[in-house]
Amino acid sequence: AHLGQEDALTLRCRRIQRIVVRPEYQGQGIGRWMLEQLESASVKQIDYLASSFGVDLPLARFWSRSGYIPVRVGDRIRAASGLHSAVVLKAVSSPATRLIHQSRALFLPQLSAQLSRHLNRLSPLLVCELGKAGPRQAALNTQQLKTAFLFAFALRPYESCLETLIRLADFTLSGGTEQTETPPAFRELLIARVLQLRSWSECARLLQLEGRQECVSLLRAGVRS
Repeated sequence: AHLGQEDALTLRCRRIQRIVVRPEYQGQGIGRWMLEQLESASVKQIDYLASSFGVDLPLARFWSRSGYIPVRVGDRIRAASGLHSAVVLKAVSSPATRLIHQSRALFLPQLSAQLSRHLNRLSPLLVCELGKAGPRQAALNTQQLKTAFLFAFALRPYESCLETLIRLADFTLSGGTEQTETPPAFRELLIARVLQLRSWSECARLLQLEGRQECVSLLRAGVRS
């Protein structure tokens, strides 16, 4: 119901309610092994697996490494965990693969739009983790590439390049710069400032920079790379 996908009603799903590993045994692959056992036992019975949980960066990375794709982030903080909830899916059948692809195509624009409102306190690193599975958003067009060049070499101020930077931020959000040499701090700043609309002073504190001037310098260097 949360996904708004009618096809989901015709597919068989097994929901993983909770998976817990004692802290002293975490990081040894036990959680992933448990998921693999469940998946092996379910492969002929269902179309996809799903789970929902209060999401932070370590959890997002755990589910991502296990092949689960985020398709929704709740706009409210859960009272029990103090975190936003995330829904992740893993396809077992071809119809479920199509369902997840369609859900991601809807999810990324929604995530981008929510970042300046309900999700503007979400960690930029977590935002990048949630978005990196794609599908890739459109890269810059010819005119935007020219604008990016002017910004990168300090020939145009930040404010007059916002349209281009928003497009670049959406491309980055969808994992478009994951395989490039752009530094993680650039991606964090792009999400925090351009999509979450955080103040320059807050962005500087987040990245341990001196202020607006150093933030803009980091953005210019990231665009050049």
